[in-house]
Amino acid sequence: MKCGYDFGGNDLTARYLPAIGLYSGRFYSGLGERGIQKILSSQHHFLIISGLYGLVTPTEFIQLYECPLEDLPEYQQHWQNNDELSKILINYIEENQISNILDFSAQYVYTYLINWKIIENIPDLAIFHAHNVHHISDEALKYLGKSVGDKFLSMNDSDFREIVNSYQYKDTILSKDILPPDEWPIEELRKIELLIRKGESRWFEYKASLTGREFDNLNDRENPIQFTFEKFRVMKAVVSFLNTDGGELLIGIRDEDKAIIGIEEDLNQYENEEDKEDYYRLIFEEMITIFIGKIFADKISSQIIHLQNKPLLLISVKKSKIPAYILRNDKGKERRQFYVRQNNSMRKLDENEQLQWITEHEQVSI
Repeated sequence: MKCGYDFGGNDLTARYLPAIGLYSGRFYSGLGERGIQKILSSQHHFLIISGLYGLVTPTEFIQLYECPLEDLPEYQQHWQNNDELSKILINYIEENQISNILDFSAQYVYTYLINWKIIENIPDLAIFHAHNVHHISDEALKYLGKSVGDKFLSMNDSDFREIVNSYQYKDTILSKDILPPDEWPIEELRKIELLIRKGESRWFEYKASLTGREFDNLNDRENPIQFTFEKFRVMKAVVSFLNTDGGELLIGIRDEDKAIIGIEEDLNQYENEEDKEDYYRLIFEEMITIFIGKIFADKISSQIIHLQNKPLLLISVKKSKIPAYILRNDKGKERRQFYVRQNNSMRKLDENEQLQWITEHEQVSI
C-alpha cells in the first residue's frame, strides 16, 4: 500500500486496478467471467463492500490490499461508528435515484456494517436481502454470485417492483426480511436475532443489565458483589432454567421493546480493569457462587457476543439433576426460593409444589 491520492497523499509509485479485477473470493468465483462482464455492461449499479475503502464501484481504481473484516473488529467499528458506511450508501442512493437495493452480503459481519433501519426510512426504496436454501455466511457466497450472473442482473426495476415479499430463483431467495425463511439454515448470530424477534419462551429470556449501577470489586474478599435487583432477576432466570429444561439468557436487550441496547453501561463501570469484558464475566461467575452455589457452575457458561456492533452477554444454562435454589430474595435477604419455567415466564413454587416438581422431574436433592 502506498499513500496515493486515494488516501490524501501524493505518492506517485502507488499502483491501481479497477476494483472488480482485484476481488477473487467465493462470490466472484460463482459470478464467473460471464457474470463480471454482465456487471460491467449492466444498467444496474453494483457496489462492493470494502473493509479499507468502504463502498467501491466495479470500475473504481483502488490499490491491491488485504483487509478481511471478519478478523478486524477495529475496521468494522470504524464503518459502523456514527453509521459511517450507511451515510455513504444513502448519499449514493440519493445521487443516483436508486429505487431498489439487493443485498448479497450474506455474512453477518458484512451485512451489519450497514444500519438497515435507517436505509429502510428512505422513501420509495425497496430492499431485498438474498438467502440460500442450503448454505449460510461465506459458504453461500458462491451460490449467490452465480444467481446474480444467471438471473438477477437480467431483471429490471419493474421486475423488482412486482415482488411483494419475496422472490425465489432456484436455491436463492430475495426477501424483504433480513433473516432467512423459517427452516432455512441460519448463522448463529442471526439465530439469536431471530430468538429476540420471537420473544421470550420456555428456553429463552433477555434482560437489559446484569449488574445494575452498583460497583462490584472482586478484590474485596468480604463483599465482592453488591446486591442489586438486576442481579436478582438474572439469577432467578438462571435458576428457573436449571430446574426445567435449560435455556439461554441474553443480557443487553431492553424488555419493553426488545431493542438491542448492549451492555456498555455495565462494562463502563470497570473501565480501569485491564480487560473489562473478562472482568464482567468473572463477576457473573462470582454471582453464581453467591446466589446459587458453586456446585452449579459446570451447568452455566457465558460469552460476550456482538450484535449490530453492540456487546451482549449470552448465558447458556443446562438442565440440572440437582434442585437449584436462589439463595436471596428480591430485597437481598437470605432466603431459599425455587423457580421453574412456565411457558415464557418464571414461577416460584411453594414447598409442596417443590417436592412434587422434584419427584416428577427426577431431580435428586443432596
